[in-house]
Amino acid sequence: CMFTVLRTVNMQRISPLGVDFIMKHGKRSSQIAINPIAMCITSGSYTPGDTVEQWRAEGRCVPLPLSEVIDTAPSSTVAQMIACTRAASESSATEADVGWRKICSHDRLVISRKSHFVEMVQEARLELQNGEVPEEELEASVQAFRFQPERLEFMTGGPDQVIWDRWEWLRPASKDTDEDGSLAWEEPRHLLPY
Repeated sequence: CMFTVLRTVNMQRISPLGVDFIMKHGKRSSQIAINPIAMCITSGSYTPGDTVEQWRAEGRCVPLPLSEVIDTAPSSTVAQMIACTRAASESSATEADVGWRKICSHDRLVISRKSHFVEMVQEARLELQNGEVPEEELEASVQAFRFQPERLEFMTGGPDQVIWDRWEWLRPASKDTDEDGSLAWEEPRHLLPY
């Protein structure tokens, strides 16, 4: 049985061409550009007097040059990705000395000495701030993608409303982009709540 890859990602930008985000470069990130992807964003509160919004999308991801989004990425996130890549290299070389060990989730490591990893992150953050991280190391640690939805759904509601308000947008099979270069969409459809 092969499980679907579930990832929490940091969206860097929502544009007329899709949703740009970064991930740590690795085994799982390579699957992102191969398999169909679904995403879900929820905000708000389902409590009396409030509403909740949910955006769902289905589509595909294409790799982006890291240079297109690196300036919008939080430096703390990028530093942690660099430190994780360094820790993986370190664990391969000196697993017994450092105290890392692999676990059964493919490309994750267990931290047995948190203070050592925190030092690695702080070092990566300083190097990043000073422009001292080589481009090759940055590319080996962080990968950028653009999620291009083929279907979008928006739903909003709350306990004080009689029904959920649900809308759907589909991309036309006949054209990829509009005249202005943005993704082409059919007219939205108002859907039944369930």
